[in-house]
Amino acid sequence: MEIRMIILTIFLGFATGAIATEITSENHYKLKAVYEALPKTDGNHDGILTLVELREYVERKFNDRATSRSNFYLSKFLKNEPEADKNHDGVLTKPELLLHLQEPS
Repeated sequence: MEIRMIILTIFLGFATGAIATEITSENHYKLKAVYEALPKTDGNHDGILTLVELREYVERKFNDRATSRSNFYLSKFLKNEPEADKNHDGVLTKPELLLHLQEPS
């Protein structure tokens, strides 16, 4: 599975509410896999990837209009989850992605 799809899967799994224990690469295997594949996701370079750092990384990578390379992955995501495109214009923007990831599954 592409690492970008793993990132989206993590958000889909955890975006449904408050998390009692902080999810990190030390206590969650998917975050550990993301960190090992993309160490630059660790924003403060402490060797531990948190869900907050992963969200910040995703926000930096997916601007309001995705770059051409990111657009390919967003279009694949959009094919599987067409309801994420809130204004139905065929383009998944950062606000639409974040809103969709925060909705209950």
